[in-house]
Amino acid sequence: MTVTKSDDDVGTLFKVEENRFLFNESTIWEGNVGSLLACSQTCARRDDCRGAHFWSDHGTCSLLSEGRARNSNQLLKEEGCFYLEKVRY
Repeated sequence: MTVTKSDDDVGTLFKVEENRFLFNESTIWEGNVGSLLACSQTCARRDDCRGAHFWSDHGTCSLLSEGRARNSNQLLKEEGCFYLEKVRY
């Protein structure tokens, strides 16, 4: 028996950095969500989303059109913020 996986079965993976945000990125959507998981799922559903910020104290999610930090100086420290980078989609 051969088992095949559809694209829906593969999923999306994120690299998550706590208390960090990516400076100077283009926001393509911003809204309130209930959790870090909900923010990542919102990004995963959009082809144009490459990364996201989630602020836990406000429940705010910002989707980014570019998600990779070109160097560590672009990741700034911010308490209560999570930076998500889409690494497989």
